[in-house]
Formats: sequence, structure tokens, C-alpha cells
Amino acid sequence: MRIGIPSETKTLEGRVALVPAAAGDLVQRGHEVWVERGAGAASGFSDAQYEALGVHVAADASTLYSRGQLIVKVKEPIEGDLAHLRSDHLLFCYLHLAAAPALTRRLLEIGLTAIAFETVELDGGELPLLAPMSVIAGRIAVQVGTTLLHQPQGGKGRLLGGLAS
Repeated sequence: MRIGIPSETKTLEGRVALVPAAAGDLVQRGHEVWVERGAGAASGFSDAQYEALGVHVAADASTLYSRGQLIVKVKEPIEGDLAHLRSDHLLFCYLHLAAAPALTRRLLEIGLTAIAFETVELDGGELPLLAPMSVIAGRIAVQVGTTLLHQPQGGKGRLLGGLAS
């Protein structure tokens, strides 16, 4: 299978869907894997790291989407991504379609097959792709909450730890 890993285009999204080791493992299993130039940079992975494992680097999104059959992203596609998706693509990413009826309609219009990470379920009912994201979200909540307490962010300037007596 030809697998494409595009750069994430959603604002403030810096993750990459497959790290070099995972992409390289797919190459070792006989798949042709493509990553868009710079897709791993915000996560600390260079194009050279992918290339060293046999992954091809596509110059741009258009090339990446034209090469891939299975498109693996992190976040749901936004307008720029949707322009590249075709009916013969298989899309695998977080979709959260219940909260995005317009995106649902667009994907139906394109006619592709989409599998949402959050719906992948093991035989015992576990959600192996959603569970770690929920843990991360819970832990980040403390950091975000703390930041929002700062006066420049509209908070009351409270110090969570209090002051030493």
C-alpha cells in the first residue's frame, strides 16, 4: 500500500501522524511510505530521519496526496486538506464528526473511506487510540487552567501554591 503522511495544517497543531520509526517499520513490511517535506519538524523529526528508513519525502501536499492511497493524519482535515482528498483515498485520523456536521457532509461528497482514530475499538471495548489522548488532555488541563489564572489572561492572578508563611 502507498501510505501518505501530510503536514498538519490546523492552527497550533505540531504533531505528525507517524514518527520515523513507525514509518520505517511500514517500509520494512513492504509498504511505500511518503511524508510531506517538513511534516515532522514541529515534533522534532527531520526529513533525513525518515529518508534514512526508506521513507520518500514529497515536496508538497499536492505530491503527497497524489502518491498516497492511505492518508494518515493526526487532526481532522481542514479546507486545504479537503482540496487534496479524492474518492479513492482511505483517510485515517481523529475526526470527531459528531461535532462537525459540515466536515461530515464534505467527506461524504468526496466519497472516500474515513476511519476515525477515536472509533477504533478492541474486542474488549477498549479504545486504544482515544484513551491516551484522554489521559494527555486531563494532564494538560492543569497547565491550561494555571495559565488562565494569570491576570494577563483574564484571571485573578492567583498563585496556586499560595505564599509561604
